[in-house]
Amino acid sequence: MVHHKHFFHFLIFRRFTEIKALYSVVFLKSFAMSLISIFIPVYLYLLGYGLGQIAVFFLIYSALATIFVFVAGHSVKKIGIKATILIANILNICGYLALAFLRYNPMFFYLAAVLLGAFLTLFWVPFHTDMADNLKRKKMAQGFGTLNIVSVLAAAVAPLIGSLIASVSFFTLFIISALIILISIVPLFFAKGTKEKATFNVKETFSHFTWRRFLGGIGFGGEHLTFYAYWPLFLFLIISIKGLGLVTTIMFITSGFFIYFISKVIDKKGPNKVMRPWIIVNTIAWPFRLIKFLAIPFHITYAFLEGLTKLPYNVKTYKVGKRGREINAIAFREICIQLGRVIACIPIIIFPTFVTAFIAAAGFSFIQVFYSYEK
Repeated sequence: MVHHKHFFHFLIFRRFTEIKALYSVVFLKSFAMSLISIFIPVYLYLLGYGLGQIAVFFLIYSALATIFVFVAGHSVKKIGIKATILIANILNICGYLALAFLRYNPMFFYLAAVLLGAFLTLFWVPFHTDMADNLKRKKMAQGFGTLNIVSVLAAAVAPLIGSLIASVSFFTLFIISALIILISIVPLFFAKGTKEKATFNVKETFSHFTWRRFLGGIGFGGEHLTFYAYWPLFLFLIISIKGLGLVTTIMFITSGFFIYFISKVIDKKGPNKVMRPWIIVNTIAWPFRLIKFLAIPFHITYAFLEGLTKLPYNVKTYKVGKRGREINAIAFREICIQLGRVIACIPIIIFPTFVTAFIAAAGFSFIQVFYSYEK
């Protein structure tokens, strides 16, 4: 019989692989961020910020994220993946605390945008690099499918819980989210097999440029920002904060297993054949979201459309990089996505209406189709 102490050591340190650690990080991170992410534009609106000012917040946020792609790459090269993710989490916590105290000092509006923008790519560049290095290429979509299910399981009830807390106190919600983020990094430090540093090179990063790849990233980023920055506010004005939390929870619950099956189809048929027709469907759907009685059905079904477009996109971008040098492809991907988010803010600052936001989102969705023609 194995001694309990030895068994525990075996279970934690021998079986807790890098990919399991990454799934654990995603679970905790998704729960923490799903508690608050869709409510940030609502929170800003309730403090008196208009749609144009909210767009300014996300413009600063996305511009900093673009710049910090290079900081993230050099950080992973110098101090490693885990240390960079740890720094990112600290910035994430500080960003949430700045938002929590925003009502007391309007300068925290800009501080929060800067901190959260810096966090964004300091976290996702090393995270995606680690994922790309550890997923099997022939089953890349299934690996992503599992990642999405883990994320969905964590996020499923979080918006509902977040809405209930926010309806009482946004301050409390920010503090709880910050505490969960604080512990979310812990699993990564118990994992074995991490290749701690990566070979980041700016010239190699831009060697991944193609017009189709660039347009795909711009479109992906622009549409993604619309869904998380402007769409939640539109829904809130129709169904209240508790209603927003409830329908988002329903969206996550209904989409999880669907995404898993789609991931198997992508591995068999390839991402291009899966994503191309659904990009067109998603493009057509965006303007119809302006019809109020269609808003809730579209919100619930968006996760299905996202699974049919986002999942193939991720699979394609992960496969671009050379083994051992994935960080350069990931960095280029993040630059394109963040630039797309920056561009998506500009028309809303000039013409701050939901019509502008959703028509622009349709355009961003459409240009992703060009990427589906790249092999």
